[in-house]
Formats: sequence, structure tokens, C-alpha cells
Amino acid sequence: MKVLQKRLDQMLFGEWGVVVAFEGGLGMVRRLEAMGLRRGTPIRLLASQPLGGPVVIEVAGTRIVLGRGIAKRVIVQTCSATKDT
Repeated sequence: MKVLQKRLDQMLFGEWGVVVAFEGGLGMVRRLEAMGLRRGTPIRLLASQPLGGPVVIEVAGTRIVLGRGIAKRVIVQTCSATKDT
């Protein structure tokens, strides 16, 4: 298994990840934390709208819609299974 860090807007449909960092000011971080999005929180990408539209994630059984600009500032750690040859 390979551990990867990427921005939330780069996750694939249905992919699970864990929030590891935020690239933004204290106000943005507090707003995300108020919605349940904190460091160490597992999340799943449910939808990503084309042409810079919003992303929909699942956090603790709740759907949250984030604008693409905010999603670019959330860093997640994902695991991908790779076949060793």
C-alpha cells in the first residue's frame, strides 16, 4: 500500500482520506472545524463538479459541500493499493 498526500480537490470519486493539514488562515480553519472537518478526520469524496464547481464530501455520515477554492486548501492523506511486480 502506498500512502499519498494530496489536495482534497485532487481526490478521486469514492476515495477515502484523512485530513492532515489546512493551507489557510485561522478563520477558514475555524469555519471548517465548525463543520466537523478537523485534522485526523476521515473523509470520502462523493462528487466533484466539473469546470471548477464544488466538491461534495462525507464527514462522519454527513454530506458537506465545499467550494473548489476551499477544497484546494485541505490536504488529505490517502492510501492506494499498488501491485508490486
